[in-house]
Amino acid sequence: MLWRPYAIYADDTMIGFIELACFPESRDQYWIYHFFIDHRQQGKGYGKIALQAFIQLVKETHPHCEQVCLAVHPENTRAQHLYTSLGFQQTGEKLYDEPIFRIAL
Repeated sequence: MLWRPYAIYADDTMIGFIELACFPESRDQYWIYHFFIDHRQQGKGYGKIALQAFIQLVKETHPHCEQVCLAVHPENTRAQHLYTSLGFQQTGEKLYDEPIFRIAL
């Protein structure tokens, strides 16, 4: 499994983090892990911009990738709203008691 970490910046300040975990030879084993925006920077649209840019990066660097998944804490409704607003859909499956969301690329 390949793990690729990415820092999220606003100007010169690191405000978040996101990590891709994948099997590059697969078409469907691409996962987002450790996605967060500093609580002081939340509500400013950075999460949406960062996630859109990340999905675009996956499309460009892994053109055979057909889907990206993530798991989110069941009580984190703000994150769930963000994910669904960008096209992620809940699969009905769980990973460590957290619902899994998936977006088709």
